Amino acid sequence: MKKPRLAFLITNMKGGGAEKVTLNLANGFCLRGYHVDLILFQTEGVFLNGLLPSIRIISLNAQSLRYGLLPLIRYIRKAKPKFLFANMWPISIIAMIAKLFSGMNLRVLIVEHAIISTSEIFESRTTEYLARITIRLIYPLASNIIAVSNGVANDLAFFGHLDLNKIRIINNPIVDSKPFPAFECVLPPTSWWNGSHLRIIAAGSLKWIKGFDVLIKAMAELILRLDVKLLILGEGPERSNLEMQINALGLQEYVFLPGFADTPDVYFKHANLFVLSSRYEGFGNVLVESLAVGTPVVSTDCPSGPREILLNGYYGQLVPVDEPNALVFAIVEALNSSHDTEQLILRAKDFSIDNSLDEYESIFI
Repeated sequence: MKKPRLAFLITNMKGGGAEKVTLNLANGFCLRGYHVDLILFQTEGVFLNGLLPSIRIISLNAQSLRYGLLPLIRYIRKAKPKFLFANMWPISIIAMIAKLFSGMNLRVLIVEHAIISTSEIFESRTTEYLARITIRLIYPLASNIIAVSNGVANDLAFFGHLDLNKIRIINNPIVDSKPFPAFECVLPPTSWWNGSHLRIIAAGSLKWIKGFDVLIKAMAELILRLDVKLLILGEGPERSNLEMQINALGLQEYVFLPGFADTPDVYFKHANLFVLSSRYEGFGNVLVESLAVGTPVVSTDCPSGPREILLNGYYGQLVPVDEPNALVFAIVEALNSSHDTEQLILRAKDFSIDNSLDEYESIFI
C-alpha cells in the first residue's frame, strides 16, 4: 500500500534540539517508505547536510512567520500532504490557519518541545497573552497535540487551559540503531583532549536558559579539588558574556567554547562526565546522547525532561537549579565513582528513533 506524504514545518535547520529531532524523524520516515517534505521559512542550518537526498526541501522564503502563510497555503493545495508536523508555537498557529484556509483534508500534528510558560520568545506581556489565547482556541482544532515529555505536557495544559488527556507524550527520537563509529582523531581544542586530566563536557545553545554561567562558576571551585577541564559545545547569544566570565575567573586554561559540533557524540564518548546545567529543558536530548555512548551524567533537576530521562536520579545525579555548590559536590562524587556503562547505554535505547517512529505511526492509523 502506498504510504502518505508527510510534511515537517519548522523555521530553519540550525543546530537546536527541535531541529535535530526533525532531522531524525524526517530521515526515519523516509527510510520507512514515506514521501517526506521539509518546509522551511528560511533554508539554512547545519542539519540540512544530514537530510537524505530523497527528502524534498520546500522553501517559503519568509523572513518572518506571517509572510510564510500564503506560500504555505499554496504548498498544501499543490502537494496535498496527509500529515503536517508543526513544531512549536507560533509555527503551530500558522500551520493551523494555513490548513483552514487551504480547504484540504490535512491532519496537523502540533509538536511542543519546550516549557512554554518560560519561553524566551515572550518579549512582552502582550506576546504571552497572545500565546495563551491562540493555544487555548486553536490547539484543540489540531488532529493531535504532541508533547516531548510529561513536564512539557503538564505545562502546556496549564498554560493554555487544555485538556491534559488530549495531549499525547512521545519522547524525542535520539538514538540510532546503527553502532557508534570508531573515531581516533583529536578535535580542537587539543588541550581538552590530550593530557591526564579529567574531562567534563556540556552542550547546548549558549543562552541564559542553559545555565552555563553556573557551570563555569562551579569550575572555579572544581579546579581547586580536581585536575579537570571543561568543554562547552554550542553557539549562541551568551558567548561574549560567558567568555568574559571565564576570563574574570582566570579559567582560560580550564574552560573551552569551541562552538557548534556536527559530531558531538565523539566528544561525549571521550569525556569522563557530561553535565547539564539548564534552568529549563523541555526534554534534554544531550543527556540521552551522552548516555548512548556510556558517559555518566550529572544534571540540574530543572523542569522537566532530566528527571524523566534519568528516572528520578537512578541513571545520573540530579541537583537543584542555580546552585553551583551543589553542582560541584555532585560532579566530584560522580568523577570519583564507578559507573555501569552498559546500563547507561541500555537506558538511552529507550529513546530510539525507531520507538518514536512507531509511536507516530500509531497516530496515522
